[in-house]
This record gives sequence, structure tokens and C-alpha cells, in this order.
Amino acid sequence: MIHQGTPSRRLIFCACITTLLLVGFALPLSIRGEQNKKAAEETSKAAISQNDVVQDLIRDVKKNEKLYADLKLSLISVYEKFPKPADINKQIQTETDIVIDLQGEKFRSEFKSNGRGTVQNFVGTENYTISINDENIDVFDGNTFRKFWAFDHIPDKKDKPRRTMSRGEISGEIPSVSNLARPHMFLRGTGGPRVPLSTYLEGARAITAYPGSGADMHHMYFEKKILGNEEFQGLQCIKVQMEWIGSKGKPVSRNEIWLASDRNLIPVRILHYKYHRSKEIPTTEFRVDAWKELCPGVWFPMKAHRDQYHSLSKKPTDKRELSWRVLYDVKSITLDPPQRAPHVFTKLDFPKGTTVDGLNVPGR
Repeated sequence: MIHQGTPSRRLIFCACITTLLLVGFALPLSIRGEQNKKAAEETSKAAISQNDVVQDLIRDVKKNEKLYADLKLSLISVYEKFPKPADINKQIQTETDIVIDLQGEKFRSEFKSNGRGTVQNFVGTENYTISINDENIDVFDGNTFRKFWAFDHIPDKKDKPRRTMSRGEISGEIPSVSNLARPHMFLRGTGGPRVPLSTYLEGARAITAYPGSGADMHHMYFEKKILGNEEFQGLQCIKVQMEWIGSKGKPVSRNEIWLASDRNLIPVRILHYKYHRSKEIPTTEFRVDAWKELCPGVWFPMKAHRDQYHSLSKKPTDKRELSWRVLYDVKSITLDPPQRAPHVFTKLDFPKGTTVDGLNVPGR
């Protein structure tokens, strides 16, 4: 026979059990809450610490960029399409002679390209080749921007039109010099955005605000972090990751950048990943192949290349097929060249018959 006891005793017993259960649950919850708080604080401290390290790196990069504010260089870039055909006469290849004279904000850049290219007929699927003869000259004296560009594209088929154009411009626009004049952005070649590396590392707002950057990234931002130290081509590097976040808050791509510590923090390698293709296999690789020490402790990339790979299949593997390559070969580079004549950054003779926009700009 089980003794049930009186109702009051049973109520007291239940109340004691309930109290013990509440205490038993409350204590772990309190501990877990404290642990979560500490974890959040540690995460916040780590983020602040990471940001401090990145800001220190940006300051160091900016300090090194000042070493190259006054220079003159000439180089050749060669674009090649892959795979190469058996008949060398059918190879898609363009060679560009480049001369850039930079003095602070002032600059003069001249690009002349010759070779063979392709034209895609977007209405159908037909491709045809053309002979290329392009020219582009930019001159900026700190106040007035002068520009001339022209092209002459001759098709290899008689039924296709020859396309020619020449145009000039004089404006008060504040342009930005080609990245090829910036050793810290040399690997980006003629691509954008046209900003110093320190500005690039600062973020989308800084890039958008930079005069002449040619980029509007107000709708994007990126998360940046230092992944640590890593050796590449025998050079000790600081590896930085830049992950771009799209307008919907979703990561869309990333760059991994190797900054060579004893090469003035100039990138020796960049890998670019597009997430809609693959997070593991890069679509683009930039690499410096040769260096020159211009004076004690001041280096410049003399040879470099960019490899662009074909789009990956739905089931990406580690096998990549080269789509095209650009080679850069610096022929001469001089830091702090002798004083230039004033007309270097002001004079641009437009060929006779060239249509020139903005003739009313002061300082023509």
C-alpha cells in the first residue's frame, strides 16, 4: 500500500521539485549566456584587431606608393588568344607599345596597338578576324585633360565593312593614369579600377570617390582580411583576401593578393574567383615574372602576365583551359627623370580633320 499523504504535503513536495528544476535550468542558461557574451566580445576584439592590422598595412602601402610618384617607363604588352592555331598567320594576337610619363598628378600616356583581333556577330554565331591599328593618347597637366583616340579595323572578309574613327577631347575632367604606371597595381594592367592599391584596399567608397577611377561601386562593399604570411617565388609575402559582397548582401567574388614584403609591398600574385563559377578554382591569375631594383630598396616589376581561363563546367575540376593571356615586358623605367619640358603635359597635336569636343575649355 502506497501512502499518498495529505494534499498540502503533496503541494509542498511539488513546489520543491519545481524550484529545484528551475534552479537546475537557470544555472546552465546563466553560464551559457555569460559564455556567449564573452565569445561575442572576443569576436568583436578580433575584428577590431584585424581592422587595425589592415589599416597598418594600408599605411605601409601608401608610404611605398610615394616612391613612384615621378617616373617614366616604356613597355610592350602582347595579347594572345588560346588555343593557338597551327597556322601562325591565323593567330589572334595584338601588340601594344606603351609610353607613360608621370609627375605627381600630371601625366602623358601613349598606347599604339597593332595585330589581329576578332569580331563577334551577336545576331548570329559568325566570327571574323580583323587587322587592328589603334592609338590612344592622354595628356593631363593637373587642370586640363586632352585626349585623342583612333582606330582602323580592316576585316579579312570582303563583305564586311572597314571601320575607322578618330576623335579628340579637351575637358576639365580629372582623369586617372593607367594602372601600368603604378607598380602596386601593375598586375591589373589596363583594367580598372584605376586607383592606387592603398585606395583599393580601403574599400568600395574610396574607389568610387577617387578622381578618374572609372568605377561606381556605391552599391557594393567588401570584407577584407589578412590571411597571414606566405612564401611565393622565394619571396616572403603578406596574403590579403578581398571578398566582394553584392547588393543583396551575398558574397559574389574574391581576390587573393600576395604582397611581397621585400619588394615594397608590390603584389607578386593575384588570384580572382567568381563564385557563380567556383569558389575553389580561380578564373584569373596575375603574376610578376621578373623584377629590377631601380635603386637600393626600390623595386619595379619588369615582366608579368595575366592568364584568363575559360568558364568552368557545372562540375568544376582542377583542370583549367587557358582562354587568353596578356604579357607585359618593361623596356625601360626611370625614377625621378630630368625636368621635362612644360609642353609634355599640355601639348597634344590632333591630326588634321579630327573632330574635337570641348573646344571652349580654358587652357587649350
